[in-house]
Amino acid sequence: MVEPPSDPKYRDQNRLANVVLPDEAQYAAVMKGEAVEPEPINAKPRKPSAGAPAQNAPAWGTDAAPAQAPQQVGSVPWTQQPQAAAPVAMAYPALWENKALGVSSWKDVVKRGVVLSKPIYAAQLALYQAYMDLPAPALFTALNRDTWEIHCELVPFDAALAQTMSDRAVQVVQASDAQELLPRAAAERISVVCRGGKTSAGWHSPCAWQDRCWGGCR
Repeated sequence: MVEPPSDPKYRDQNRLANVVLPDEAQYAAVMKGEAVEPEPINAKPRKPSAGAPAQNAPAWGTDAAPAQAPQQVGSVPWTQQPQAAAPVAMAYPALWENKALGVSSWKDVVKRGVVLSKPIYAAQLALYQAYMDLPAPALFTALNRDTWEIHCELVPFDAALAQTMSDRAVQVVQASDAQELLPRAAAERISVVCRGGKTSAGWHSPCAWQDRCWGGCR
C-alpha cells in the first residue's frame, strides 16, 4: 500500500500491508510483473481462505507440536565416531583455527608458516589440540584483510609446546594466588615487548599491563 507523508517535504512511502500467498488471486499477477492495485491505507491483514493448502500457513501460526531434536545414538564420544568422507586429505576430527591478518603479516605466514611466523598462534593451536583431545594436524587458515586471499596449512600437534604453555599458565595462576610477582619479560620498559613494535620474531602489540608491571619504574 502507499502511505502519504505526514509532512509535505517528504515523498509517499510504500508500506507492506499483506504478503501475497500462492493461493490468492493477486499472486499470478504479481509473478507476471503486472501492476496490482494497492489496498487501502492501514488495511487489516487478510484472513487465509478456507481452502488454502496447509503448507502455505506460517510455522508460527499453527498449533502443531515443535519438531523433536534427533536423539543421540549410543554414548560414543564424537571424537570416536566414524569419520565422514573428507573433502581433503587430512585426518578428522581436527581443530580449525582462522585468523584475519594484515597484508605484511599474511605474507610472512605464507612464506614461513604459522609456527615460525606467529609463535603465539602456534601455542594457541597446541593448547586447543591438547585440551580438546584433537591430536590430528590442525587446519590453520589465514585471511588477508586487504585482498581477501586465504592461506591454508596443516599444523602437526606439538605436545611439548602444549605442555610448556600449560605449565606457564599454572605458574601464573599460582603466583597470582600467592601474590607473588614473576620476572618481567623484558629488562627495560622501553623494550619492544612492552611498548610494542617489530622485531625479527614478528610484530608485538603494546602490552596492556605495562603500567601495572613497571609501576613508577622507567
